[in-house]
Amino acid sequence: MALEDVNVLNGGEQDLTGSVEVAGPDGSLVLEDRFALAPDDDDTEDAQATYDGVLTDSGEYTVTLELDNGDEDALDDQVIENSVEVAEPDEEHVIVFFGPAETDDAVAMTVIEELSDLEERGEFDDVDF
Repeated sequence: MALEDVNVLNGGEQDLTGSVEVAGPDGSLVLEDRFALAPDDDDTEDAQATYDGVLTDSGEYTVTLELDNGDEDALDDQVIENSVEVAEPDEEHVIVFFGPAETDDAVAMTVIEELSDLEERGEFDDVDF
């Protein structure tokens, strides 16, 4: 899997549709788009949405996802917002992972440099990349 600046991944068993917005360190909107993610299976291309050209400056980025559907028991809110710190925009990637409904954290968000960095993070223990 190739990483882009922002990567939205569906590791669950149901389709997810919604929108993603990212505000840059200066507060301006640097990404606004819609996604439709298939459930995680052997065809990971349909279970991910990737966006390039988003991370241009170091600083704090605010990522907001609004879901059109989903398991309301797993996702208490249909709007998920989190801030992430990006120190090296040319090297780092934002990962948003929607996990299976039975996990403690239905949504995990982090910044990594490469996929192997996910192995060090507990919230991604059961993820097959």
